[in-house]
Amino acid sequence: MTQGFSINQALAAPFHLVRRQPLAVFVWGLLILLPSVASIALSFAMMGDIAMLGPDAAPDAVLPRMMQFQAASMLLSLLQMAASLVIATAVIRATLSIGRREAFFFLRLSMDELRYVVVAIATFGGIYIAMIVLMLVGGTAGLALWMVGEPWNWVAAFVIALVCIVALLLALLRVSLIAPATILYRDFAFKQGWALARGQVLKLLGLALLIALIGIVIWSIVAAVVVFGLTIGGVVDWAGLGEAFENETWTPALIDWPTVLPWAIASTLPLAFLCGFWAVLGSAPFASATRQLADGAPHDLPNAQDAAMADTLESTDTASSPGDTL
Repeated sequence: MTQGFSINQALAAPFHLVRRQPLAVFVWGLLILLPSVASIALSFAMMGDIAMLGPDAAPDAVLPRMMQFQAASMLLSLLQMAASLVIATAVIRATLSIGRREAFFFLRLSMDELRYVVVAIATFGGIYIAMIVLMLVGGTAGLALWMVGEPWNWVAAFVIALVCIVALLLALLRVSLIAPATILYRDFAFKQGWALARGQVLKLLGLALLIALIGIVIWSIVAAVVVFGLTIGGVVDWAGLGEAFENETWTPALIDWPTVLPWAIASTLPLAFLCGFWAVLGSAPFASATRQLADGAPHDLPNAQDAAMADTLESTDTASSPGDTL
């Protein structure tokens, strides 16, 4: 085991992956984006149908359309969740396989994905149970200490809430390497992932905070550019849109579709790439940290050990039995 991992190399892993596999990042983002686009299209269709019924439409006529939209939206959400899990395993696999190319952009439906889903459900289920226990214990302690009177009861409540939040955060950080370790070891790596995170909580906390900061900065810049472009280009009349929503007179028919559609189609490519980068940013740093800790030394370039592992993975995949693919 190594004494630690390099935060710089873990943070650089998403950018290295984007540089090596830009088309894969775009495809991953497109798979994540498509269910959202379909849901938006369905919502426009539903609102158009309801608008055609008129403002005096009976609830019995509106309710079936809303229920159909909710059912379709739920199915699309489940599809997007499944796609996100498959893409997360692809990102981790691509990050662990430095310098290696694979067909279908590292996407598979194999035992790796099944193990990843089981590990994700188990870890987040465990965190959820721990949160409930902490809330019960903290609530009981808070009620007991509330009798001391002000201001100490508020101080005690703040301390108890802070302790519970810190405990949950530490638990999340300790289990954060289990999922990438599961892909690395091709096994349910609860023990290995837990062991790899031992003594690395502060570094993992710093890594998570930096990832969040990078994500916030990128999304803020993109949102500002999009809003500025839509406003300057005259694609969206924000004042008129707000007034229509306030007066409940907005319908899809009010959209200038000949103007909007070219913008929407043109934005699909960069938006898909951005969604792919977001998926890479969420998984690649922790996969890199797992790889560094498992190998025993931080590194970001292929070496003999990398090549050996890539060859082993490739030979294992090639020689895998039919039972290893779902």
